[in-house]
Amino acid sequence: AGRDVLAYSADGRQLRATLTAIEDAREWASALVLELMLGEQKLMARLASMKHYFLLDQGDFFVHFLDSAEEELVKPVSQISRGKLLSKLELSLRQAAIADPYKESLSCDLLPYNLTNQLLRIINSARSSATQHEPQQAAKTPGLDAFTFDYKVEWPLSLILSKNAIIKYQLVFRHLFHCKHVERQLSSSWLAQQAAKALPSEVFSSSFGLRQRMLHFLQNIEYYMMFEVLEPNWHVLRLRLQAARRVDELISLHHDFLDSCLKECMLRDAVLLKLLAKLLTICVMFADANR
Repeated sequence: AGRDVLAYSADGRQLRATLTAIEDAREWASALVLELMLGEQKLMARLASMKHYFLLDQGDFFVHFLDSAEEELVKPVSQISRGKLLSKLELSLRQAAIADPYKESLSCDLLPYNLTNQLLRIINSARSSATQHEPQQAAKTPGLDAFTFDYKVEWPLSLILSKNAIIKYQLVFRHLFHCKHVERQLSSSWLAQQAAKALPSEVFSSSFGLRQRMLHFLQNIEYYMMFEVLEPNWHVLRLRLQAARRVDELISLHHDFLDSCLKECMLRDAVLLKLLAKLLTICVMFADANR
């Protein structure tokens, strides 16, 4: 209240003083918000919570949820009860006994497009000559292709966990989720064919061998993403966030982390994305044909 009101002046010194005062005020406000985020709002704990669910850090919870929700998720989106999904999510959180004070922020969502279409739209959005993909019929989209988690945060955490950031988390999650689902399908077909394993047939022998190679491929892809991409990038993010001095740094570092994860998980390259989607589709077709 005791500060002089800054008046407009063409004088260079006055202009520099004005700009300095504005920058000082900005730095002061940024420092306060930074302190609020890292202290009272517990940003690091919130990010760890996001990692638990979207980056599949809590394996037991994910298995519980998929076991209980898979029957519902195999239906088309139009036939899925969101209330049932949410109740299964809450039950899985209790069964897994996750000590996360922010687990109430987690919810389910069903998007009107599959992961491949969503990513190709993002990749091609900056290319005026990009091929336009036909929109999916949302009602007929399988629940497993449409499913994702959502996460609710309030200000000031929404500066870091913005809608754009949560979408990036969802992209990584949907990719991991799809790989895990395909792995489960292959494992289920393996269990269904154990009775035929003793038969002296070259056909069955080839089938068993091919399924094993598919499982080996999927498990290696999952290991690569979770332990050679997500975990190292997460470790680097934690160290850098602790050294940050401004809110802008927090936002930039967090977005760099998400962009690195997307790129290294092969979700930024349209060619690799289409190839991986085709391989996963072949695995699903094989599993369905052998059950």
